[in-house]
Formats: sequence, C-alpha cells, structure tokens
Amino acid sequence: MKIKHVILSLLLAVSSVAAWGGSLTMTCVDDLSGANDWTAKYYALDKAQLAQQLGCAESDLSSLAGKTLIIYSVKQDGALVAPTASFASADGNNGDWHDAKGYSVAGWSGTPSFYHVVNYKNLSIGIGQNPNAGLAYGDTFHFRLVAKYMPTSGEAVSVPVDVTYKVHKDVADSEVDAALQAAVLACKTDTADTSRQAYYNKEEIEAALQAASAASDLAAKRAAIDLLEQAHDHYQIIADAYSTMKDAITALYEKVSQTDYPSVQDIEALYQKTLEYYALDEDHTSWMQEHLQEVSKLEAAYTQYARIDNAIRTARLQTEETNYDGKDQLRQAIAQAIEDKKSATTEEQYQAIIDNIAQAQADYLANRPEEWITIKNGKASVATNTGSTVQAHGPGFIRVGDIWYMCGEDRAAGPSAPWTPDVNLYSSVDLVNWKFERKIIQNGVTTPELGHGRFIERPKLLYNPKTGKYVVWCHYEQGNYGASEAACFECDSVNGPYRKVWTGRPLGTKSRDCNIFQDNDGTAYFISTTDENSNLGLFRLSDDYHSAVEKSVLFAGQGREAPAIVRVGDRYFMFNSACSGWDPNQCKMSYTTNIKSGWTGLSNVGNYNAYDTQAAAILTIKGTKKTTYLYVGDRWQDPDLAGTKTIIFPV
Repeated sequence: MKIKHVILSLLLAVSSVAAWGGSLTMTCVDDLSGANDWTAKYYALDKAQLAQQLGCAESDLSSLAGKTLIIYSVKQDGALVAPTASFASADGNNGDWHDAKGYSVAGWSGTPSFYHVVNYKNLSIGIGQNPNAGLAYGDTFHFRLVAKYMPTSGEAVSVPVDVTYKVHKDVADSEVDAALQAAVLACKTDTADTSRQAYYNKEEIEAALQAASAASDLAAKRAAIDLLEQAHDHYQIIADAYSTMKDAITALYEKVSQTDYPSVQDIEALYQKTLEYYALDEDHTSWMQEHLQEVSKLEAAYTQYARIDNAIRTARLQTEETNYDGKDQLRQAIAQAIEDKKSATTEEQYQAIIDNIAQAQADYLANRPEEWITIKNGKASVATNTGSTVQAHGPGFIRVGDIWYMCGEDRAAGPSAPWTPDVNLYSSVDLVNWKFERKIIQNGVTTPELGHGRFIERPKLLYNPKTGKYVVWCHYEQGNYGASEAACFECDSVNGPYRKVWTGRPLGTKSRDCNIFQDNDGTAYFISTTDENSNLGLFRLSDDYHSAVEKSVLFAGQGREAPAIVRVGDRYFMFNSACSGWDPNQCKMSYTTNIKSGWTGLSNVGNYNAYDTQAAAILTIKGTKKTTYLYVGDRWQDPDLAGTKTIIFPV
C-alpha cells in the first residue's frame, strides 16, 4: 500500500526545569517518502515560540543549535539519548540522526518504521519512512524529543517535544471500510485507557463513533473517518495537557515533600488541585496548560535552594580540614547563609546566598600559607582514618575548595577473584595523606548489574558548574571485555552516593580505556580507546555531561590507550601509552592548539617503561607563585592488581 501523506503533530510541553507556559501543537500534512524510500520530509519547529520558552532570541537559535542547544531522543524509560551520528543530505538538510522507535496507538508492531533527523540549520525535524516496515493507513506513533539549552550563564532550560506521527493517505473506495475500522479502533483505544484523566472530549468521540456506526455509503463513511480523526487528535491534545502537568507536579512534590523547602505547602496545594482536576469530569485543559509555567518556576527555585546545602557543606569542610587565617570569618559566613536560607523564597535570593558563601570561602582559601610537600612513591598508601590500604586504582581527581578528592577502582578482592565493581572516594589537602570518604558507586546497590558480570575501570570525576552536579565517567565492562561500553553517574555532592545516568557505547562506538578533560569554558570531553583499541575517540559531552554529542578520531590506527590531557595556555598536551595489557611501556606525548585535530607526532616521555607506570591523570597545581603540573600513574601488578600503587611525578 503506497502511503501518500502523513499528519505530524508536535506537542511541546514542560519539563521539570523548563520555563514553559503552555503547549504548542503543529499539524503538517504532506507527502512523505512518496517514492516509498528512505527520503526524509522536513517539518519546521515554531522558532518564535521555541525561543520564547528557551529564553533566548529567535535570531540566535541557529547559532546555538548543535552547540549549547542540543536535541535529544527520549527512550521509553525516560533516558535521554544524544544524536547517534551526523546525517548529510544532498539537499543541504544536514543534521543529527536519531532512530525514532515510537509506540503505536493502534497496536501496530514490527520493524522500526521510521527515523528522524534534526536539521540545525533551520531547526526542522525530518521524518523518513522505512520502506520495509509495512506501514498502513491509520498507524499512529508517538515519540519524544527534548530540546536542551545550556546558556553560558543562568540555569539550563529543557523543553520536551512530543511528536505524534499518523499515517494518512488518499483512501481508495475499496479500502474505505478498513480505514474506517482503523479510525474507530484509535478512538476506542483512547477511551479504554483506565489511567487517563476523567475528562475528555466524550461527546465528540461518541458522535464520531455513532456516525461511523450509521454510515452506509462511501460518502458517509469518508465523512465519519474525518470526524474520528479529528476527535482522536483533540483527545491527544487534552490528554497531553493533563498528563504533562500531572507528571511534572508529581515529580516536584515527591522531591520536596520531605524537605524544609519554604514553598512546600504551595507545591502540595498545586499537587492536590491537579489530582482533583484529573479525577473530575470537567474541562480543565487550559488550567493544566497555564500552570505548567508555575511548576517550572517552582522547580527552578528548588534546584537553587538545594544547591545552598551543598555550598554550606563544602565551606564547612574547609573549616574542618584546614586551619588558615580567617577561619572565624568563614564560619560566620556559613552561619549567615544558614540564617538567610530560612527567610529566602525566590531563585534570585537563593543564588545570592550561594554567591556570598562562595566568596567567603575564596577569601579564606586565599590565606593558605606557602609550604613544601614531599610525596614518597613506591609504598602503598594507607587511609588515615581506617588504617586500610588505599584502593583507588585508575584514579580520577577533582579539587573542591582546598580539598582534593580521588576516586578509583576497589580491587581488594585480590588476584584469585574478580575485583568488586565498587568505586571508592578519598580526600586529602596535600595529596599525601588520604582519608577514606565512602564507596560512591557500589556493587549491586548503585545499579543491579554491578556485581553480576559488570565492573568499572578508570572512574573519573568532574564538576558541572551549570548544573551544580558532580559526574563520574568510566569504562563499563564485562569479564571478556566484550561490552566495550562507557557509563555516566551523577550526584548533588562530591561524596555521593552516585546514581546511574547512562551506560552504553558513546555514539555507538566501542569504548574501553578512558579519561575525561574539562576545558576552560566548561566544555567537557570523554576520551577513550575505541574500535578494538585501534583509535582514540574524543567525545564532546552534552552541556549536562550526561552523553556524548560529537566524536573526533585521534591517532587513528596507532593503538594508543591511557590518555590524559592537560591544557597549558593555548596548548593541549596529551600523555598516552601503547596497548600492552597490565605491562608498562613507553609513555608518549603530543600537543595541539585545537583539541579536535592537529596533534603533533608522539614524542617519548620518561624512560622506556614510564618508570613502570601508565598515565591516569595530569593534575594542575595553582600555587602561590606559579602553576605546576603532576603526572599521576598506575604501577600495575605491584605485586598484584590489588596492590597496584599510585605514583606521582612532577612534569
């Protein structure tokens, strides 16, 4: 059956952090894949409304798209999936490719039936038909996109785009009965959903169904089909308004109900009113749409409110772990922040509290005296508070205030058994004396598959200043290294526990030995050995650091691993090694002024086996007189994997 037209409805609705004031519905009727091939047809988003909800100028959308504005697909479990590849079209509609695996309202099942691409040039969505999918008239699918805008200052904005894709065609006389049955089924499916809101366009649907039942000739049947389609589309708009509002306010209420957030009563009242209207057979569609913006503002304010506790916790740790001049002033600032928090009610007031305590902490840390620190290599470090050997192999580092945090693999199980997939966190003010904090990622607790054939290697820490979250990226593997995946975990505070955000192959690429790099502008990269250890893949991360959005291939075919990048001035330096299992080899270095390309040839660093180490990190130490750099490496198998040492050298 040749499909001639589709109807494409795009419903833009609120997310938990979007400043969204209602729903935008777009309906497009046009030829799609008229030749029954993979050719995409493009439908433009409403730029004016999209810009308004994102909080940016319409004229800036094209320049932001693909950079600070990214379009994601949404899986059925709610996880966001970045574009899987770049898509080039002869007509100039280049964009990012997404597989669109929606679900059928009418119960259709089969191979993935269509795909979509996002053209960043004009912010349009291209829909293409799978010629082998066997689509038929009446098939209706839904999938969701999310437009995420991460401005250079201010909070992130996220706008979900709910897409309804309905197959339509000019129905031949011989096919009218089948088309009528499909339209009837779609409307009956709407009303049969027991979890739906009480109110819907009941009279319209019943009238359309009666018209279908009474239709006896072709003209009447065609008229009934039009009525059924219109009623079905109206139902979808109503259901979307109700479900989006209900989901948004429920998620927010669950976050705040057990907290001391000042607006918790307002949120509870809005939550209860939403449930009340959801259960009433009265039309409150407009109310649902109008109050989405209120939920958005409450969510944004609560996000800032929650960050106050993290700022206070960080400042308090500085007073507990250090002893510099000005400690009393910092303590006073902490006390003032706690007091101000009680009376603050707006997002702006919460931000002012965070800024004040950050400034007080910076003033205190500026008083740190100059001191010499001696690091002795070759001996196992022992945690100062437990007396146990430090287990943090393949470590990642982050400095919060004046406190260094190191996370790494726990290999305490020893050589006779697989190591536990736990990730331990330690803290230190001098890189010599390490205190055990906790297990931030834990066997079978953080995610069920850990401890059941899955394990973690080379966990790396970074902080996202835009979201206020701490993120761990790592190599996510199974016993035979067949998974070749990465994983991302996140937490509100550096010392966890962390929750799983995503696991998989970044942009579909096999990925193993890895590291992270955060540039001066906050752009973060995940770099890993890819394609069966043939290449190094440099993956630019999304602005929330949750997924890879762009890939560059470095040192193609050279078999490099253990990458570690540091920036010095305008140059990027990378240390890496050859692939030789657990045995050491010559460390090599390259540099460039463009992190994505132009790397120089590899030069030897250190002796023939990097002093029996493999690079884990390059630390930047900003001292009172100058900035210095430290090479951190793993001395594997010393004497076994559980006894692997962490070695630090000056660069």
